Amino acid sequence: MNKTIKDLILSIVASLIASFLWNYATISFQMKAFSRIDQFLELLSTYQFIGYWFGFLLFVLIAKHLIRNKIDQKQEPFPMVFSIPLNYDFKGEVKYEDFLWKIKGNKKSSQWLHRDLFDKELKNEEVDISTVDGPYCIHDYRKMKVKRTYFGFFKYTCSKCGYKRRLLKNSWTLECELKDEIESEQRMKTRNIIDTKN
Repeated sequence: MNKTIKDLILSIVASLIASFLWNYATISFQMKAFSRIDQFLELLSTYQFIGYWFGFLLFVLIAKHLIRNKIDQKQEPFPMVFSIPLNYDFKGEVKYEDFLWKIKGNKKSSQWLHRDLFDKELKNEEVDISTVDGPYCIHDYRKMKVKRTYFGFFKYTCSKCGYKRRLLKNSWTLECELKDEIESEQRMKTRNIIDTKN
């Protein structure tokens, strides 16, 4: 899709330039001179479709720039230093944003329990999610491939079944959101805070 839009714009620009130069040369030859600004304006008024096309292309380029910048502002910054622990208290699998994710982490306490995240003993424990691996396809557990569209959206695709999702966030931002979601949920449980939204 990204390549198709680029090829379309390039072909339009090429045809517009060729059309403009041909008309420019024709009128210049007829007028024998093309140095005054009123002659240039006359050319544009005679061939208004050229101006319309250039205006449309300018609008698309400006819209692309603004949309991509807005999307980029929503992303979590990448950390300068990564710290990966060697041991984990628990590991599990969760579904988030219609993807599967593998998570590993530790309890806030020093007790080591190699159990699933949703074990009863962990339901009222504060946790620290250390690693989030994904996203994986919800159908066949393959790692999703991600590409950016022409306007900057993130397109996730499974190479086997063709499952697709288009989101405003990259995989790192999704990982950070999932990590924060699980940790905040566990903090709520340990403090017996009632969620007033439900």
